[in-house]
Amino acid sequence: QVDILTDRLRKIAVDSDDAAVIEAATKALADATEAFAAERMNASIRKALAGKKLESI
Repeated sequence: QVDILTDRLRKIAVDSDDAAVIEAATKALADATEAFAAERMNASIRKALAGKKLESI
């Protein structure tokens, strides 16, 4: 689904001058990748904080 939305956004960005259409396609892609991005950030934070004490942060 992300690949499809990425390709769609790319095509719309090239073919359309309608800002609302481009914005809608951008939002659709952002919505589709939000959970993945959140999980990546959480994993990075867990890794960075592993073994650290709250007082040292």
